[in-house]
Amino acid sequence: MLSDGGNPPADDLCAYASSVIVARNIEASFKLSESEANTLINSIDASTDVQLGVFSIKAGAGGNLGSSTSASRITENKITSPGMQIIGFVCTPLAKCPDPENGLNWLDD
Repeated sequence: MLSDGGNPPADDLCAYASSVIVARNIEASFKLSESEANTLINSIDASTDVQLGVFSIKAGAGGNLGSSTSASRITENKITSPGMQIIGFVCTPLAKCPDPENGLNWLDD
């Protein structure tokens, strides 16, 4: 059984992504001291991209933050990330599946 068709549906595949939600040129502001900001910046391995919730911090060329136009920039009170990012999905519930006709011999296991 993929979906029991209930409200809310249950089982292995109860919904599928039917749309995505994107945002671009995201800015996140926060209050950190200079030492806290430096700790944050230094703790991020700039050779890889980092995910903070729905916010993606993208490393630039050579793994340096802020080294290209598509790279994220971190300051002591703000993270900016140019370009588009997927920040969510709209999911559609799956009806009962499989949903055999009543006259079929359906095996239950």
